[in-house]
Formats: sequence, structure tokens, C-alpha cells
Amino acid sequence: MEEEEDGEEENGASGSEVEEHNETEETEGNDTEATEEQADEQPPPSKRARVSASSVTTVKSASSYSCTHLISAVRKHRNSWPFQEPVDAEEVPDYYEIVVDPVDLSMISSWLKDGRYDGNEGPKKLAEDLAKMFYNAELYNSVDSDIWRAGSQLENHVRTLFKKFSPREFTDLPFGKKDDSSN
Repeated sequence: MEEEEDGEEENGASGSEVEEHNETEETEGNDTEATEEQADEQPPPSKRARVSASSVTTVKSASSYSCTHLISAVRKHRNSWPFQEPVDAEEVPDYYEIVVDPVDLSMISSWLKDGRYDGNEGPKKLAEDLAKMFYNAELYNSVDSDIWRAGSQLENHVRTLFKKFSPREFTDLPFGKKDDSSN
């Protein structure tokens, strides 16, 4: 121990000076960390960079945006009530024997969130799923039932919405060629 004390005195550093030196190193280390953190924090990209980055996803975003608004409008329609949720097998026991590929608006909304309708083919896939939903309603329900009538009126509404949101793709939609006079 005496040698250490002698060594400190030879270097001109007392015990308290050594502690101060260590604290200074720690502080300087923190300053270095702070500087590194600041270097990691990048300023937001310029407007030009944001436009360029967003243009990469334009097709995905445009399709998703159109499909999101279309489904929102369909779900709010007064005749969407039979299609909001899956058919209850306890209330309608033979439904799933007749309808082997059921589709409802909650399923479509879930698929929308999962990205099924992104990209150029998004509106077409959405139209196919909606057409299947309407087909299932017509398959199971009689023409004079409230559900059949609601489905028919909602289908007309959907055709109108597709013309509004997706006019270019509309010619290829599975229900796009029907007469709109019954709107």
C-alpha cells in the first residue's frame, strides 16, 4: 500500500484528485454517449424524400385506401345488417351444409387489415369476395326473404361504390355488368 501512495504522490495525484479524474472520465463518457445518441437521431427527411419514399407504395396505398373506404361505406349501409357477422350455426343449422365457402363483412374487414386487398389486384379481389357473399345469400335465402332483398339492394349499392372508387377496374368485376336501374 505504501508503494501505491508513493506512486500517487510521484505522479502528483492525491486520492481525491484521482476520484475527480475518474468522475471526469465518466462524465466525458456520458457526453460521448449523448453525442452518439444525437447522431442516431436523424432529422426528418425532406419533403422531396418523403414524396419519393411514399411514391413507392402508391399502388398499395391507393388500392388499400379505396378498399378501406368502400368497405366502410358498405358496412354503414342500411341493408348490410345480415352480412355484418358470420351466420350463427345454432340459429341456422343447415347454412354451412349449403354454403361451403361463407363470406361476411367482418371476414372481409379482417382480410383488408391483413393486406389481402393491397396492390393492383386489390379491388378485384375485394369485388370477388363481395360477389361470393351476395351469391351465398342468394343461394341460401328465398327471393321473397328480407335477407335476399337486403342482399340485392346492398349489391346494387356496392356496384355504385365500385364505379366511384375503382372506375378503371370496374369492367372486370364479377357483378359489374348488371343493370344499375334497380338502384
